[in-house]
Amino acid sequence: MSGPREKIIVILTVLAPLTIAAGWTESVVLFSTLISVFLGFAFALGYAEHLGRWPIALTLLVVYGGLAGLWVAAEHFHDPDGPVRIVWGLPIQTMIFVWIIWPLGGAMGLLHAATFDKYLLPREAVDKVIALAEKQTD
Repeated sequence: MSGPREKIIVILTVLAPLTIAAGWTESVVLFSTLISVFLGFAFALGYAEHLGRWPIALTLLVVYGGLAGLWVAAEHFHDPDGPVRIVWGLPIQTMIFVWIIWPLGGAMGLLHAATFDKYLLPREAVDKVIALAEKQTD
């Protein structure tokens, strides 16, 4: 392994079957944590590979790592037998989902959608693929 790209590919290769296996378990927090980490590494690889933008890639890793940590925190505060602790009008575990995880995930989705055409799949790249496909079908 020579560079960060190869290391990320190895990490994704290990995370993919672990994430699939976690999906077969009944642990929502394990699956959610692994899928958050997997998506962070996959998006980081995409940004770094196509754009050479490692600062964006590292930022994505931090954000998705934080998201994975929030899933673990939400599970930590789950205590069905204990007293109900209300934060911002909701039980603490629900508050983490509603006020932190969902807006963070929504913001990342909107950011990805807003920057997709400009950074991830510019029109020039689409035109090249179309030209190549037309050339191969002739």
